[in-house]
Formats: sequence, structure tokens, C-alpha cells
Amino acid sequence: MRRWLLLLLLTRAAVPVPGSPGAFPPEGAVLLLKNTNQVTLRWKLPRGAFTAELWSQGSKQMETSLTEADWTVPVEKGGSYGWILRNSAGIYQQGRFGVARDLSFSLNGRDGAPGRPGPAGGPGQPGTNGGQIEAELLRDEAGMHLRIHSQGQNLHYLFGEPGLLFKITARGGNGGNGSAGDDFRGYAAAVGHDGGAAGWGGNLKVFTYNAPWRQYLDVDLSAGTPGSGGKGGRYYSSGDRDAVAPDGKKGKDGQGGRVDTRLGP
Repeated sequence: MRRWLLLLLLTRAAVPVPGSPGAFPPEGAVLLLKNTNQVTLRWKLPRGAFTAELWSQGSKQMETSLTEADWTVPVEKGGSYGWILRNSAGIYQQGRFGVARDLSFSLNGRDGAPGRPGPAGGPGQPGTNGGQIEAELLRDEAGMHLRIHSQGQNLHYLFGEPGLLFKITARGGNGGNGSAGDDFRGYAAAVGHDGGAAGWGGNLKVFTYNAPWRQYLDVDLSAGTPGSGGKGGRYYSSGDRDAVAPDGKKGKDGQGGRVDTRLGP
């Protein structure tokens, strides 16, 4: 029962934990790391004896008696962690954080399906458009925060090293290729089918307060690639001569998205 309660404690939704002001990493933040596999946890503590515990996946990974108000611990990319501080009265503070698996967020459009071959063949389907994303960059004493809002997702990242670039992509999906014309079933059936249209790139709205966003974000809002037209099939023309029907047309090109920058107070 005790282990189940601790697991529930360390995996609940990312909301501020009463009694843990000034802790690093901030409650629920996902750290962006590239060149290190360590994190130094920090607290603002009164005098007294404290024991710190590091938890992951419902199991205690490490424990130490604090001599300073910080503790360097090993972490893994994609890991989720919780920490607990105890003193003689029991649990004093607790919190949790994560480490990003990679430095990217994508909301790309889907590729269109190719046209089916054979007598029931048809044009390629269009790619869908890239998504709509909002990103907020704000610095405080913990460092540079990146919050991403899109399709009901509210993600909170924290840059854990200098010089990192976070990749945001909302590319349009590729159009599907048109199917080839069917051989010797008449001219209409032999004409190649058109390719699908390319999806348009999505849009990104960036709210920035105290830093140029290009120092932190690498953005790709490009359109997809239109589908190719299918090859024309063979048919008998007048006089029973063997002929080749026209190929299908390439799908329509898409347009890239745009970045809309809003300056905060």
C-alpha cells in the first residue's frame, strides 16, 4: 500500500506542489539536455537535517543525506523522475520533473494515400495541412522556459544547457501519387490519374518576452510535396493501332506556413 501511494504521488498531473517554492527543476518541467546525463537538484531549505530520495517508475533509485541544499543525480533521456525531501517530522517537500527524449515537437500533416491501381484506380489523395502551434519563451531564475500549446496539449520545457535549439515542425503532408492508367480497356481507362495536392505548412505563433526566439527555436513550416501523376496506359486507337494515353497531372503545390511573433510585456 505504501509503495502504491508513493507511485500515485509521483505520477499525478503536473501542478504546483505546496511547500516546494524555489526548487529546481520547477515542478513538472521537462528538461532539455543534449551533452550531459546529470541534473543538479536545488532547494531553498532552512537549517536542519534532510534526506533526499530520487524516484522513477514507482521505485526509489537513490537516497542521500544532504550536506548542502543541492544534489547532482544521473538521468536518462525520456525519463520521468520524482524527488522527496524528508526531515525528522516526515515528508518536507516533494516534486517531479522529466527529461526530454529529443529536442523537438512535431505537428505535421498526414501524407495522402496513393490512387489504387487497376480498373478501379483513381487520383492520389491530398496531403493534410500542418498544425497550428503556439510557443511561449520566458526566462526566470530557473532559466529559459518553453511552453507549447497545441490541440489540447500544454507542454512545459526548460532549457538545461546553453546553445540548444529546439525543433518545431508543422510541415504539410505529401500528396499521394496518382495510379497508372489501365491497359487496353479503352482510352478513358488508359489515361493516368492525377497526383494529390500537397498539404500546406502549418503556422506558429511565438510569444517572447526577453529573448530573440531564433536563438532557441528551429522552425520548419514547409509545404508538402505534390503527388506525381500516374503513367498513361496503352489502348487501341482508331485503326486498331497500339497507342499510349497521356500521363496524369502532378498535384497542386502547397504553400509554406508562417511565424507570427508577439512581444510580451
